[in-house]
Amino acid sequence: MMAETVAGSKGIVQESIIHGGDLDGARAAFPGAPEPWVDLSTGINPWPYPLPPIPADAWTRLPGRSAESALRGAAAAFYGAPSPETVAAAPGS
Repeated sequence: MMAETVAGSKGIVQESIIHGGDLDGARAAFPGAPEPWVDLSTGINPWPYPLPPIPADAWTRLPGRSAESALRGAAAAFYGAPSPETVAAAPGS
């Protein structure tokens, strides 16, 4: 996070906190900082985990019940849950 001072209404100076993700702004504010910048506030990893190719249809449809059941079964086995019925598949999982 960075603080930014801006002129508000009636000449009042206001300081606001800016969330990360603006690396150009951070570089301008801290020109002597070491490179490369790694902005942890955005949750974007510049060195991602290697993934196999993802089929194109994965981006154009939601998973069916059998895919969700397989996911919950695998998660239950991995995490030691008593059964797949105790596992919730939620957005981002």
